[in-house]
Amino acid sequence: SEVEMAAIAQELDAAEHALMASAGVDNPDYLRYVAEGSGNVAESGMFSIQVLSRALEVWGLAAVPLTSPDMEAARADPTTQAAFICNHQEHWLTVRQIHGQWWNLNSVYSAPEPLSTFHLSAFLGSLQQEGYTIFVIQGQLP
Repeated sequence: SEVEMAAIAQELDAAEHALMASAGVDNPDYLRYVAEGSGNVAESGMFSIQVLSRALEVWGLAAVPLTSPDMEAARADPTTQAAFICNHQEHWLTVRQIHGQWWNLNSVYSAPEPLSTFHLSAFLGSLQQEGYTIFVIQGQLP
């Protein structure tokens, strides 16, 4: 939930704060860090990939960048995967296979948008060209 993710963001912020403070609270890097505020949750409600990754761990899932060398098979044939989360600036969307059908679960649309398996690779490629960072969701989805 949003509340649980906010708690994760606070935990990550506290750990980062302690790490940065360990170099000294007068350190210019620490002062810059404190002035920037949280990098884990924005006022708009946008959560960082670190928060999303920690939240996914509860379900035994992991988010791995599609560009990772370990994701060569996913790049070659994305239909071998079960889900992707995609981020551009302050917008996240999910592309997920449910009962053999791929869906674009983008909140800017009024309803989920079906994707054919043929179109999936091209769709993910177009997202990358638009500047999206794509993560492969690894593990058994609920």
